[in-house]
Amino acid sequence: MATEARKKYQREWVQKRREAWFSVNGPCKHCGSDKDLELHHVDRNQKESHSVFSWRKEHREAELSKCIVLCHECHRIETNK
Repeated sequence: MATEARKKYQREWVQKRREAWFSVNGPCKHCGSDKDLELHHVDRNQKESHSVFSWRKEHREAELSKCIVLCHECHRIETNK
């Protein structure tokens, strides 16, 4: 597989995994929106990374257990507190 085709496949694969996770774990925990969902680390000191959807299952689930789902606007507000 050519490099560009491989990168495209990987991006799509990660995006599908991300969308599937948010469909199960959404909506926004603050306002109930299902638009523009994002991960919010409850304790930013425990944050390892925000790009978790390409990680192996055990590592990904451990990081996601530190998070809640927020829409973009609620995430912005929460982060600025």
